[in-house]
Amino acid sequence: MAEALVEVRGLPELLKLVGDLQGMENIIGKAAEEVADLHYEKMRHYPPPPPGSTYIRTFKLQNSWRKQVILHGDMLTKVQSTSPHYNKYVQSRPDQAQVHQGRWQTAESVQEDTDEEVTEILDAAVQEHINNV
Repeated sequence: MAEALVEVRGLPELLKLVGDLQGMENIIGKAAEEVADLHYEKMRHYPPPPPGSTYIRTFKLQNSWRKQVILHGDMLTKVQSTSPHYNKYVQSRPDQAQVHQGRWQTAESVQEDTDEEVTEILDAAVQEHINNV
């Protein structure tokens, strides 16, 4: 199973500012959904078929992705996972089959590629709260 996680650094300090996880959810809940949507769409993206391929895609992998936003303890975690046992051979960097390397993005590469955008989304949500206090 491949999954993408987002850890918010400085969350304990932010929790002191807002008081509790409920306050945290009120501040960044919508932003966390936006991050989940961003990763969800990127993980569902299929690269073009290799030249000369006759394989007919079923899109089971694409349609198996789910998104969930969890506030747990002192960490906000966004999890996206898929059920097919073969997913890790397509979209998980440590297990990716050689045939998929360089063509299919992995959960890890999507996280790396969107790190700056995710930071901007979460920073904007926190800044909006601070400005309205």
